[in-house]
Amino acid sequence: MIGRRGLLALLAAPAANAAPAGVVFPPASAIGLVPPPGMRLATGFSGFQDDAAEASILIASLPAAAYAEISAADDAKFEQAQGVRIERRQALQPGGVPAMLLSGTQAVRGVDHRKWILIAGAPALTALVTVQVPVAAAAKYPDAVVEAALASVAFRAAPPTGDALAALPFVVGDLAGFRVSRVLTGNVLGLTEGPLDADPDSTQPLIVIDWVRQPGVPPGLQDNYARRSLAVARLRSPKVSTGAMLRRAGGDWLVLEATGPDVGSGREMYAYQALHFARDSVVQVFGLARAEGRAGLAPRFRQVAASVRLR
Repeated sequence: MIGRRGLLALLAAPAANAAPAGVVFPPASAIGLVPPPGMRLATGFSGFQDDAAEASILIASLPAAAYAEISAADDAKFEQAQGVRIERRQALQPGGVPAMLLSGTQAVRGVDHRKWILIAGAPALTALVTVQVPVAAAAKYPDAVVEAALASVAFRAAPPTGDALAALPFVVGDLAGFRVSRVLTGNVLGLTEGPLDADPDSTQPLIVIDWVRQPGVPPGLQDNYARRSLAVARLRSPKVSTGAMLRRAGGDWLVLEATGPDVGSGREMYAYQALHFARDSVVQVFGLARAEGRAGLAPRFRQVAASVRLR
């Protein structure tokens, strides 16, 4: 899950731009593109899919500040975070905004895939568009076709909050007294308590619920995955104090709790992380608060995590 610190910024929605002809926006998405022939709107995530070829385009939005962080990462960091062997990096300007396109290969459940990752920095959001095509379908989706689709990425005004919530691939049944601060269309929900929607100094408790489409993580690797994910949160050298399983009918969740100084303010913070590993995705519930508020907030973080289910 790249850009965890960027996700925690949770900024305001983008301004509307006129979209070129042929651009299709997934429901409740502020990001669209001209899909390649053979691709249709996806079900279960924001993007497009070709069931016969097992190819997909996943569209997600991150805060505007995430673009500088992600685009500055070298290929080794992408390879570590995404499991992709990067072969090419190039600059694009879809919709007139700066963007970086990475392409390479990845083995998904033992099957070799071609993969493209576009990171585009619009004024008030960062677009993250990922294309995945089995090597066996490369003739149907060659580089030129995929890159033409990515070059067509366009932006529009963010949808109403209710529509964006309905389009998320998960449902939160209990907000435990928190309020919605931001829906990052496609895969991320931000919750907080207090007047601020954006809180870079971590003065308010917050929860980020993040869905990532990726191959299933084997049980023997899940603890390492969880610790790596926690390591890119807003804690400097987090100290894990608790590891447990949250048992529920919809599947088990791996829970880690940690403390450590905030990377910005140096203030001691408490973090709660619950991860659910599905066959082709990972859901993360990440709560962050000042350490002195742990006793009152930890049960509420757990309450929210226990109510999350996939659609």
